[in-house]
Amino acid sequence: IVEPSSTTYVNALGCSDAMSGLLIGALPWAMLISMIVYSYWTNYSFRKHILISGVLLITGNILYALAYSYKSIYMALAGRFITGLGGTKVINRRYVADTTPLAIRTAVNAAFGMALTCGVALGPATAVRLNQIDFEVEVPYIGVLYFNGMTCPGFLMAT
Repeated sequence: IVEPSSTTYVNALGCSDAMSGLLIGALPWAMLISMIVYSYWTNYSFRKHILISGVLLITGNILYALAYSYKSIYMALAGRFITGLGGTKVINRRYVADTTPLAIRTAVNAAFGMALTCGVALGPATAVRLNQIDFEVEVPYIGVLYFNGMTCPGFLMAT
């Protein structure tokens, strides 16, 4: 959902097109780091890491969306990195494998994979629709919040 607007976003933040590669790449690099931590952590608990993952995902996406208001590429990069730290696709598969009976484990994993694929497929289509949005709201103590094709993906993913 972020990739279609990433080049426009980094340009609006005052950077060159090449920075969009870093913006997109920050998430998988952070996921690589977090997978090691989550893999160890899930030997003891699933609930805590899923809750912390949710908080990181919300925080990262809000930072990404607010970067436009503050004209900060560093805020956008930090938001994508924090979102990556919250990404737990592999750990969710482990949770499914550990909690479902053996008789239906394959079907449940297939359903999980199908849902994940649908989300990946619908992301760019959603970004096209979000690109049609363009308005701003004055929020006390925060300033102006911009809702447009560059910020709406972050706000949508945070909700």
